Amino acid sequence: GSWMRAAASVVLLVAGAVAGWIAHDVTAPPTETSAQNGFVRNAVSAHVVFTRERSHAVEVKAGKAKDEKHLVRWLSKRLGRPLDPPLLTTAGFSLVGGRLVADDGGPAAQFMYQDDKKNRLTLYVRNARDAENTAFRIVTDREGSAFYWIAKTYAYALIGKIDRDGLVPLGELVYAHLQKK
Repeated sequence: GSWMRAAASVVLLVAGAVAGWIAHDVTAPPTETSAQNGFVRNAVSAHVVFTRERSHAVEVKAGKAKDEKHLVRWLSKRLGRPLDPPLLTTAGFSLVGGRLVADDGGPAAQFMYQDDKKNRLTLYVRNARDAENTAFRIVTDREGSAFYWIAKTYAYALIGKIDRDGLVPLGELVYAHLQKK
């Protein structure tokens, strides 16, 4: 019926938006591997899909301390390593919650943050899978920016509809938090 056509249209619209965002600017410098490009594509795809959700943006909400502890324990267990999502309240963003996502057959964690204007950021984390540490990289598009790096045993991507100048300080906050652990 007509609702099936409408649902198919929404799916195609979201898929087109994701493909366009990725194809537009996620081109690797010669020093990057295709695995790193796949990581960024997956992180951006999850960001685009889930930040548009109003009612089901996260699987586990983080409104209360016990909920946040449950979220972190669950995602840490699924990734097989302890996770510690940073607080970004000094930058005006509160942790909304998170979800488990698939990343090329392996688990990844997505933590979602939101400011008082309902702007959303996501921090995407997965195991580095034998990748070497990389310097910070950023890709931008009309849809926003992705700031990503690989350090120690994890690969990270911080993504938002924020320009490069706004996202870099947030990425530095995340990195500084993670270095304390």
